[in-house]
Amino acid sequence: MSNHITTQFRMKTEDYINQYIEKEKKLEPNPYLKTRIMASIEKKDVVQRTPVWHTIFAAISISLVIFTGFQLSNLYNPTVAQEKGLVINDSHIEMLHYYQTESHE
Repeated sequence: MSNHITTQFRMKTEDYINQYIEKEKKLEPNPYLKTRIMASIEKKDVVQRTPVWHTIFAAISISLVIFTGFQLSNLYNPTVAQEKGLVINDSHIEMLHYYQTESHE
């Protein structure tokens, strides 16, 4: 019984899909669609120029940001840590004379 219901459901689904496809094939496109699309493409070919002051303002802004960055980086003076080390002769601490004598080789 379950198999029969599944088969009927599948057939109904396929019929519904086929009817939808046939309905879509019968639709006629708008005859003015092509004209509207071509008009919008031609309209987009017109290049809009930006005013000169926009370009000058952008260049000045970028230059100002770079200049400010350099000035801020010059304010930072890291303290140079002078490394101090202790130089000692530690041969007497490590008993190296023990290994330097020939008798202990």
